[in-house]
Amino acid sequence: MKEKNKLVEHFHKKYLKTVRDFVKVCPKCQSINIYTRTRKKPKYKCLHCNNEFDNPDAKIAHKTIREHKDYVLQYSEHND
Repeated sequence: MKEKNKLVEHFHKKYLKTVRDFVKVCPKCQSINIYTRTRKKPKYKCLHCNNEFDNPDAKIAHKTIREHKDYVLQYSEHND
C-alpha cells in the first residue's frame, strides 16, 4: 500500500509541475493579458482584443524562469 501511495504522490507532483508550465491565452488573439472575472459571465476577458470567453486556451510557455520571462516579454505587448 505504501508503494502505491508513493507512486500516486510521484505522479501528482509531476502533474503539478506540468500545470505550472501552462499559461492561459486568449483563443482569438493568443494574448496572455487575460482578466479573470469572479462574478460576471463569461469568466474570462482578454484585455487586448476585448474577447469574452469561458475556456481559455493553454500553452506550455516555459520550463525555466528565464524562458517564462522571455515568453512574457514576447507576448505581453502583443501587436497585430
